Amino acid sequence: MNTAGTYLIQISYENLKTAVTIKVKNAGNGTSSGNKGAAVGTTVTRDGIVYEVKPAQSGKREAAVKKAGKSALTKAKIPASVTIEKANYNVTEIRANAFKNCRKLKSVSIGKNVTSIGASAFEGCTSLKKLSIPSKVASIGKKAFSKNSKLTDVTIGASVKSIGASAFAGDKKLKKILVKSKKLKTIEKGAIKGISSKAVIKVPKAKRAALKKLFKAKTGYRKTMKIKG
Repeated sequence: MNTAGTYLIQISYENLKTAVTIKVKNAGNGTSSGNKGAAVGTTVTRDGIVYEVKPAQSGKREAAVKKAGKSALTKAKIPASVTIEKANYNVTEIRANAFKNCRKLKSVSIGKNVTSIGASAFEGCTSLKKLSIPSKVASIGKKAFSKNSKLTDVTIGASVKSIGASAFAGDKKLKKILVKSKKLKTIEKGAIKGISSKAVIKVPKAKRAALKKLFKAKTGYRKTMKIKG
């Protein structure tokens, strides 16, 4: 009984002519522990990061990174899950503008359950130098990592299907991009515009030809760059 709601249970006893009906309420949210968890929209701050409860998906509790608790944040460690009102929530999303203009942010660790990174989520993080996007992330939003003037090294995880417009635009020191994904289908306009003209993009060998076609001039790709596989 893992679905929220009220249930009627009818019990018939051999020596009774009338069945007994018992009304039972269940908390739902994928648990039978009786812990209802927090209401959708509830927020909590952990280690300088604000998390917000999302609607449950397939009976599983989920939360999103809503924003940085302070613009002076220097380190962001986003866990796989976070505890809110004594219940565990998988952190599956980094919202749009979450860390925008956190200019002192030097390091970011993204939890393994994150599947999407919103528009401008890390735009203007001018102290960030390296970045690794984990394996469950499927989409990178518009301008997600743009204007990160010190960013030199990026790893794109194995499940990324789309890279939004201007996602890495203006990252003038970005020289190394490791693409692990074999599922990448879309690289939007200006995604790598303004990165180092000598950038090396390493892709899976089996997908080199297909991925090379995605890095068109409109994405910001230049002939001086190299695609290796």
